[in-house]
Amino acid sequence: MTKYIIFLLLILPAFTTSKAQLAFLYSSAGSEYRKANTVDIDTNYIEAALFANTININPNGTTNLTSFGAIDVVFAKYNKNGNLMWGKRIGGVNTTDAPHGIVTDAQRNVYITGYCGNTTLGNQSVNFNPNGGNSQNTFGHFDAFLAKYDLNGNYQWAMILGNTNGATEERAWDIAVDGQNNVYVCGAMHGSVNFNPLGSPNIKSVSNSNAGLFLAKYNPNGINEWAFVISANDTSVFYEAYTAVDIDAGGNIYFGGNFRGSNVNFNPIGSTTLSSAGATDMFFSKYTPAGNLIWAKRIGGTLQDILSPGALRLDNNNMPFLTGRISGTVNFNTSGGTNNVSGASLFLASYDTSGVMRNAFGMQSNPGDGGHRIDFDNHNNVYVAGWMNGTVNFNPNGIYNLTAISPTADVFLAKYTNAGNFIWALNFGAVNSTDQNICAGLTVDLMNNIIITGQLYGTNANINPKGTQFLLSSVGQNDCFIIKYDSLGTLWSPTSVKQISNELPENFNLEQNYPNPFNPETKIKFNIIKTGNVNLTVYNLSGKEITTLVNRNLQPGTYETTFNANNLPSGIYCYKLESSGTAETKRMVLIK
Repeated sequence: MTKYIIFLLLILPAFTTSKAQLAFLYSSAGSEYRKANTVDIDTNYIEAALFANTININPNGTTNLTSFGAIDVVFAKYNKNGNLMWGKRIGGVNTTDAPHGIVTDAQRNVYITGYCGNTTLGNQSVNFNPNGGNSQNTFGHFDAFLAKYDLNGNYQWAMILGNTNGATEERAWDIAVDGQNNVYVCGAMHGSVNFNPLGSPNIKSVSNSNAGLFLAKYNPNGINEWAFVISANDTSVFYEAYTAVDIDAGGNIYFGGNFRGSNVNFNPIGSTTLSSAGATDMFFSKYTPAGNLIWAKRIGGTLQDILSPGALRLDNNNMPFLTGRISGTVNFNTSGGTNNVSGASLFLASYDTSGVMRNAFGMQSNPGDGGHRIDFDNHNNVYVAGWMNGTVNFNPNGIYNLTAISPTADVFLAKYTNAGNFIWALNFGAVNSTDQNICAGLTVDLMNNIIITGQLYGTNANINPKGTQFLLSSVGQNDCFIIKYDSLGTLWSPTSVKQISNELPENFNLEQNYPNPFNPETKIKFNIIKTGNVNLTVYNLSGKEITTLVNRNLQPGTYETTFNANNLPSGIYCYKLESSGTAETKRMVLIK
């Protein structure tokens, strides 16, 4: 879930047309990087990025935000069509401030976490109130932060979490909320940190000089309920001390990350230890709502194996899925058996609620490739996104090769069934990229549309490889993108077709639109029984074509699309479905 002399926003084509597609950049002559995104209960999108200088965050007009001086955080809310609702800026004059996680609760409040600070200067001021009036000082180097805003982006509270004993590196990597609007934040730290700056101090410490991992729970008012630290022996906060957190329907917490060494204790009130097999290993664990350990599991081989930040997510049945990057041979079986994955860097693994492996596979890929984000649709299909180099086979049971366009790294997005069967994959990049194109944010909305965010380097990147060419180009160094795809992997538009069932229908069928009569929108469902090109066209009673709603290759299944007649007069219209030599026509009534 989610960037500096010429300031430009690229959005092609304009959102105001009926065929509009949602894809745009934050652009300027410097660097922008969209790090996280989420969707609220109204299907609005909230995006968080880092930026410098001045950027326009409004794809349909001009809404400029200017950084305080260095690199600041921008977070903005868009409706489902990509129209800006509001945007806010937080940061400091001499600090680098970056978001890494963003979520909303049942009241549509927005929570952001990440890091802020300066690698050489301590005690720097960071303003978390977009309207002014709440500046807090860093402890030194980079510190973690957590901030809350209401549904309109107005400041509620904020805190900085840093080592009280010296200038060390603390970063928050991920965030989650539960059904009672409690918020959970996790990350990496050194030394001792007070996890309750808004209440009575609650100081937790790492037992050695290497980086430890923390997990903390806060109530809706920002008061710390509990926190604990795992002395994970990680040698680099930025390259391996990553964490991820998600909450199940019962309020249990799943916590994942990376660790090194022997006898690392994952039990905050007892002793439950794990030891890495070689260099860096992954772990995932389950805790009660009170923070008590239920179980902890290790995954890894003798080389460095990394769970990416924020890359543990629970599906609709509370089953944990993980992604990241591995080296050499890794056994993903946590129950004493063997399920080795070799010759891959990218992986996707699934476990049950007891931590027992359900399935795991690697994508035949290249060193340095990484899965970065996971999410699920209403059918419990799983989406994984990240970056790739060279040629990658995304089909664990066959061959579906994609080759990177960029000489550095491409963005990839892949879809699988919950059991791990391949559905589709896509990638994009620019041939003149000078750095990695990365997907850092992934979220699926209630309509099964996929929104990805990240950074783009270079020009003329075709971000719609499964549909009509659609090019985006960065202006400065790297620009941050927001792209919305439909469930079939093509750029979303207001008339996008979505698959609502992948079960094989018995018959070719065009259903009556609903509602009917309608004004101005109506939905049309249809069944396809053979793979092939599908055409769904609307005509008036004189036989004149009004618009084509669908014209693409589809696999067997049940689909739905929306017809918007906002610019048409009242009357009777016909819609015709054609596929594989079969056709069916129905009528609908527009009453204004």
